[in-house]
Amino acid sequence: MYGDSLRFQIDWTLDQVRFRSQVRRMVKLCRDGGKVITLPLFPECGDWAIELLSVILSQVNCDGCDAPCCKFNPQGGNLSLLPSEYQRLKNKYGETHLLNQEDQYYIKMPCGFLRDNRCTIYPDRPLVCVMYPFNPGGTEGLHHRMALSLESRCPEAQRLAKAIYMTSWKIRQIYWSTGAEDFVKVIENRRESAQG
Repeated sequence: MYGDSLRFQIDWTLDQVRFRSQVRRMVKLCRDGGKVITLPLFPECGDWAIELLSVILSQVNCDGCDAPCCKFNPQGGNLSLLPSEYQRLKNKYGETHLLNQEDQYYIKMPCGFLRDNRCTIYPDRPLVCVMYPFNPGGTEGLHHRMALSLESRCPEAQRLAKAIYMTSWKIRQIYWSTGAEDFVKVIENRRESAQG
């Protein structure tokens, strides 16, 4: 079963070339070991988490993908649905590709709604599909702080993880070069300088 995170220590002090190599190695180890790719993002619950997920998901481009997400469930077995999703899909598309087992609802995997690597229910797909390639399981540090994590078998998740880590590395390098202790103050000072 895919899911839990890989124990991997990120060294943010490396130069850009070695940092990029470190991130590539981490992504490969996650993919090869069946682990999620833990991102350096730690959202709190609520609207801020939804907004962050929305920004990242807006960057996912599935064009040309062979749709591995529709051929396997990262959690194993069939794909769980909310009762309302099951009912909506059943009413609109029938029960052929759905499963109801003791009030537990699923799409049978591999997904029967996939045709020629395209989703035939795309406007009506369930939330778990909309949220893909997010995959719970990423944690950070000794306190196991919850982190956003991505499905490591998804090519777009691999690309996004590398881009997020490299952008985070760049911001950290610039921030550390200021010698400031408070990142918010650095941003405020730049804004005041621009306005002044």
